[in-house]
This record gives sequence, structure tokens and C-alpha cells, in this order.
Amino acid sequence: RAGPACCADVRAACLVELRRSAELFAFAHALVDASPHSWTAWYAVGCYYYLIGKSEFARRYLSKACGLEAGAGCVWLADG
Repeated sequence: RAGPACCADVRAACLVELRRSAELFAFAHALVDASPHSWTAWYAVGCYYYLIGKSEFARRYLSKACGLEAGAGCVWLADG
């Protein structure tokens, strides 16, 4: 059985598209608690802030995700 971090980037992007901010908040929080050095955790946090319209915070956390994994294409796309 896959853990909560499995396909975390895809799940975060789907939650943004579905506009499920409360679920994305809980998911991102769980990822950061479980793995604070994972780019996907900070990507999910950035996606949450993007979804609620706080672009300055979104860029901050998306930049952090990119710093942890420069090759993560979804982070580059989300950061614009």
C-alpha cells in the first residue's frame, strides 16, 4: 500500500484544480510534518497558498521546493 507521499505532486495539483483548499491544507501539513526536507511537501504548501490567492507566500514555498529539487517540472510550472 502506498503512503501519503506517493504521487504527492499529482495529488496537490489535483486538489488545486478541484479547488479543495481545506483538503490541500491538511495534506500539505501532513507532508511537512512527515518529511520536512521533501520538495513535494513544500510544493504542496506552495500550491495551497496559490489556491487561496496568497501569491507572495506561494512563491516563497515554491522556491523552497525548487531549491530542494531543481528538476521538478511541476514546481517550475506552478511558479510561472
